[in-house]
Amino acid sequence: MRKPNDAIRTPTPTPKAGPRRVLLVEDDTAVRTLARRLLQDEGHTVIDAPTGEVVYVSSYFADAVAGLDMAEPVELLEKPFTPASLAAAVDAVLGLGDEP
Repeated sequence: MRKPNDAIRTPTPTPKAGPRRVLLVEDDTAVRTLARRLLQDEGHTVIDAPTGEVVYVSSYFADAVAGLDMAEPVELLEKPFTPASLAAAVDAVLGLGDEP
C-alpha cells in the first residue's frame, strides 16, 4: 500500500493500453464533477457516485484512513490532487502501472 504522499509525487502517466471504464466515488459534488471531467478528458468512460470503494481521496487524510479496512489494490490520494496524480492513482488500481 502506498503512503499518502506517494500518489501526489507520481509522474505524469505514459499512454496506456487504451481507455477504461472507471467508477468514481466522491461525496463532494463539485470535486466529483471535476474529477469525472478530468478522467473523461483522458479517454475513460466514467460512472460516478457519491459513495462507494475505489481510490480513497480526502482532504482530511489522517481521519479518513484511520480504522478503514482497505482491500488491495488501494490508492490513497490527498486533496488537492493534480490531474496527473488522479490519473496515476486510477491506473494503479486498475493494474495499468508501467506497462511496456
